[in-house]
Amino acid sequence: MQNFVHLHVHTQYSLLDGAARIPELVAHAKALGMPALAITDHGVVQAFPDANHVWEDLWKAEKAKRKEAGDPNPDKQDFFKIIYGMEAYL
Repeated sequence: MQNFVHLHVHTQYSLLDGAARIPELVAHAKALGMPALAITDHGVVQAFPDANHVWEDLWKAEKAKRKEAGDPNPDKQDFFKIIYGMEAYL
């Protein structure tokens, strides 16, 4: 299987261009088996805290699942990643 990562995604913070809400967007990308997702809104970074909160909640659940499965010290390096970016104008 070949991994696929969206490297240019606009959220609701990209005025008149994006409509995706971050919790649903991140959950869907992870559910599809994507290893990461890049958020690149138009000239703003307001989505970053929201995305981080969603990622923290997902990691907390995954960490508990891994500990329950017998992993005493789960490593988040192989967990879903959010790539933070911005579409800027020069």
